[in-house]
Amino acid sequence: MPIDNLPPRRHYVRTIRRQHRRRFASQPTVPSTSLREASPDFAHTLAKMYPRNHWQYFALPLARRHLAQVILSEFTPENRPGLRTLADALETMSASRLIELYVPTAPPHLARILTRLDDGPWKKQDYQRLRDLLATDDAAPEILRHLRPIIPAHLETLKAIPSVFRSIGLVQIATRAGIAQPLAETLQALLASAWVDRAILAERLRRVSDPQRILVALRLTLDAEPLEVDFSLDPRFERPATILDLARLSVALKNCMAGTTYKEQLRKGTHVYLKWTGIETAAVEVFRDNPSGWRMGLVAGVGNTGLSPPAWRQLATALMHLGVRIAGPHPQTCFATLEAALNRYLRFEDRDDDFP
Repeated sequence: MPIDNLPPRRHYVRTIRRQHRRRFASQPTVPSTSLREASPDFAHTLAKMYPRNHWQYFALPLARRHLAQVILSEFTPENRPGLRTLADALETMSASRLIELYVPTAPPHLARILTRLDDGPWKKQDYQRLRDLLATDDAAPEILRHLRPIIPAHLETLKAIPSVFRSIGLVQIATRAGIAQPLAETLQALLASAWVDRAILAERLRRVSDPQRILVALRLTLDAEPLEVDFSLDPRFERPATILDLARLSVALKNCMAGTTYKEQLRKGTHVYLKWTGIETAAVEVFRDNPSGWRMGLVAGVGNTGLSPPAWRQLATALMHLGVRIAGPHPQTCFATLEAALNRYLRFEDRDDDFP
């Protein structure tokens, strides 16, 4: 057909729409686009419960729709009831009765929290994360009760941040700025440091009102880190003062710490070597992994052997009380990652403000 004789474009549009209507009429349980967007993991099951254009499902209150998806997330081939029966129950029964019948293992406060969920797409794993959080964390319901609307990202933030530092404002700010993971890593590193006053840091974080205040609160805590460690506070530690003392310690314990590398590190002042006289005697290496932090390195017993679990726990506890980290990243390193992520968020926020 010549190009000039082609029918107008609206003819093709009408034809395509007509074909879609015919296919939809012949397959009433096929989920519509709106249903697939609203309930990506439950669209096919909901289409069987509410065929055709699914208007009965969208006519339900938002909390009831979330409850329907929570019930469907619990279904297995063994306990799957009649979908028509479930659809009728969603329209007639109370939320508490539905949970009692279909989700008997649901944690407390579930019905109340469902009334605060947003209208975005929630997946099966999001509902499972919500149930796990309500079942295992006693403080989570109180925080979720003040978050409205609740989005799936709030659950990830609550799970990541240590419970001792959680607050409603901190969860909202960390979720909005997308810094939940680096913030959680920084707080976990601070928890592993014996010199951190958890009560003071928790109070500072409770008062934050914007993302930059989080950096201020953490910086005040990091600035309180002791610059030096006084090993003389624990009489079980003996510190060799010279390279000759280190060689004598190595000969006495029959280990490898008399080597050239260890002597050079002791001379530079980047490493400290200690004699530990606890349950078992050992030589302990402590090194700087940050200008203001110390971390435990090599531990060598008599004949370069390792320590038994009780002796290891005794040594680790003693070092932590002195302010030496045993493992994990340094809080300063985690703070730098958090600061970079927050600066990226602030730059994009400023860029959005330039365009109405």
